[in-house]
Amino acid sequence: MNEIYKYLGWIREDHQYRDIFVRTKIRLMRNVADFPFPNQIDNIKRKVFLNKVEWLFNNSNVFEGFEFIPLNKQTLRIKYLFLEKGVLNEDPKEDGKSILINKKGDLSILINENDHFQLQKTVSGFEFENSLNHLYELEERLSEYFEFAFDSNIGYLTSSIENIGLGIKITFWVHLPGLSQEDEVLDLMRSFKPSKIYMKEVYKNEDYSVGNLFEVSIDEGFSTPKRLISKVKRVVEKIINREREARKILLTERRIIVEDTVYKSLGLINYSKILSFRGAVELLYNLRLGASLNIISIPLKLIDILSIFVQPNHIQLRYGKELNSPEMEILRANLLRDVFKSYKIS
Repeated sequence: MNEIYKYLGWIREDHQYRDIFVRTKIRLMRNVADFPFPNQIDNIKRKVFLNKVEWLFNNSNVFEGFEFIPLNKQTLRIKYLFLEKGVLNEDPKEDGKSILINKKGDLSILINENDHFQLQKTVSGFEFENSLNHLYELEERLSEYFEFAFDSNIGYLTSSIENIGLGIKITFWVHLPGLSQEDEVLDLMRSFKPSKIYMKEVYKNEDYSVGNLFEVSIDEGFSTPKRLISKVKRVVEKIINREREARKILLTERRIIVEDTVYKSLGLINYSKILSFRGAVELLYNLRLGASLNIISIPLKLIDILSIFVQPNHIQLRYGKELNSPEMEILRANLLRDVFKSYKIS
């Protein structure tokens, strides 16, 4: 049960652009010069590499403040818990992977996911330069023990050609109900493509985005840190300005519809007996819009945590058993109903 609540200390109320940016995640991809990439390595060399990392964990302070989690010693349920929390980025079934993670869960190192090391910083809202600096500090500590694969003409060598060079991947989860209502999301997506910025629905149901939640990704290879920072600022300003303008239109032209959606969502959470995962996400993000527009008073932090807790593996671990679909939908509805019953919303 404790696993449900762990590694969520990064979810806070007070980061920048919290009303629109759900989270910022930055990754540094680094590979060790004398080992093949993880997808090319044989089991013997993979074990040698993992043993070296584990030895460092036990015998040095390079990973001070981190917990070492070999995934091959975890149940499949726990592995998927890390995926639902956003620590892992891909299906965790393959062996030979491990996680180093701090108590808050905002700083982690994935070992052998795609690259030997993926250094990750996750924050709620928007934060970029400070997060990147934290990763560079961690990289410097690691470089005392590992020689990273680097070419003086190309930069860092990574398993994905898009990341060769700086070896940085940035993803934002953004809540765009205003642009979605104004049918401007596709236009925003198209405007990003020439700059190699990719945008997709986080959760999709047939032909629409569940909860109006989108992932914006920047794979930055052949660039410079200065150009990267400038690019990120342009992207963030564009998203913020366009979404806030769209929300103003919602409030001036369709306020009664927005209020109706928010209060109906609150009513459905309080009285529903069955909720699918996507149904729960839709309702929670309707409330998130209501809170952002001061229609209701509820912490965004609570919404974001509940959006993780309603996922299938979190529900199953909470109740300690394998659940079929109807059972899970009943228990998901019970969870949200109990939380909102004890939390007074004004």
